[in-house]
Amino acid sequence: MALASAFALERPGVIHAYAISSSEFPAMAQKYGVGGVPHTVVNDEHSVVGLQQDAPFAEFVLNMKDKEINISEAPGFDPAADSLFGDSAPSQPEKAPEAGADFASAPSIFGNDNKTEQYGEVLDKGDEYNCDLLVLGGGPAGLTAAVYGARSGLTVTVLDSGMLGGQVSLTPVIENYMSYKAMPGSQLASSMVEHAKQYAHVRGNLQITNLEAKDGKFVASTSNGQYSGRSLLFATGSTWRKLGVPGEVVLSGRGVHNCASCDGYMYVGKKIVVVGGGNTALTDALHLKNLGIDVTVIHRRDEFRGEKALAKAIEKNGIKVEWDSVVTEIVGKDQVTGIKIKNVKTEQIKELPIDGVFVSVGQEPNSRPARAVGAKVTEQGYIEVDKHMRTTTPRVYAAGDVTGGFQQIVVAVAEGAQAAHTAFMDLQEG
Repeated sequence: MALASAFALERPGVIHAYAISSSEFPAMAQKYGVGGVPHTVVNDEHSVVGLQQDAPFAEFVLNMKDKEINISEAPGFDPAADSLFGDSAPSQPEKAPEAGADFASAPSIFGNDNKTEQYGEVLDKGDEYNCDLLVLGGGPAGLTAAVYGARSGLTVTVLDSGMLGGQVSLTPVIENYMSYKAMPGSQLASSMVEHAKQYAHVRGNLQITNLEAKDGKFVASTSNGQYSGRSLLFATGSTWRKLGVPGEVVLSGRGVHNCASCDGYMYVGKKIVVVGGGNTALTDALHLKNLGIDVTVIHRRDEFRGEKALAKAIEKNGIKVEWDSVVTEIVGKDQVTGIKIKNVKTEQIKELPIDGVFVSVGQEPNSRPARAVGAKVTEQGYIEVDKHMRTTTPRVYAAGDVTGGFQQIVVAVAEGAQAAHTAFMDLQEG
């Protein structure tokens, strides 16, 4: 938000920046589809969830196409409609200048006239970039591998198709990372990113279009050109698994959520359902119940897969359960109003009137790119590795959540360090 404000201050007639707190303005948060984690919306067209690093965000703004926008008439985000922004909308802005030209030359924004030196990783010319270790994934595993690899003498490049920092950036509070009693996940992620940048070439928000083994190297084709490495590390993590039912995608952020600790407070005094039967689903249900929310758990089996202690706590707290049931549709136009479920034994379908849905059915490993270089993947979709983090393809490694196991930050960090060390040893052998 600091950089967005800087842009707005520099070009008040072109850029307007607003910030809302979803905890203080839950109605507005639901109106614009935002949650408890940072959510950036630009021109009602571009929406990115999670902490935005300054350099990639600056690059995004600098490369936007010319566009005239009348905020008072633009659909969706309307400052004049909410008293928070005052009684009147901003005046008609002037036409945006040529993309990149004026903004890039503004020293008050960048603090340094030598943009290439300050934002070197952002303003690549797109030429082929060669390194010893090419890391795909900018979360804890990938960033740690960058530090350990570089300190071993390797040149390292880290690429990520999304925000740097991984899912840690979306976690409100981290309480189990050693030496930190409690800290915002975005803060820990940002610290890791800045640490890695001291040693490696780190790029986020890149569109990675292709990956292949070519002439003894591993080549990633991106929206910024080609990057190649003598060795390759997958630290691509995992993403929330979806139900795949009508209404889930279009109502995301408007009643459909994945993180109970992030967005639960918006539903105090309301009715919600938690879908799932594992530890995460049961923990989410108990957390939401404790906030004063009317909770129902929907589970496709007749008993929970989660720990017995959690199952007993569900019963003790009087949380309702729809056993042997699956979700067939999430109902609502601009906001969730109900959910349709089917009993898998009786085939009976019924609709429950609710205000929100928390989907807790596990995560999907981002392992598809590994198949492009011949690395073996398990039936569950995780990349298969040995104790040294080697995959079944020589000079290809994997670390973090994409390998399965105990998916914790501390484990991802350890695996990233081990993978970098193994890559260093293997490269010494030619």
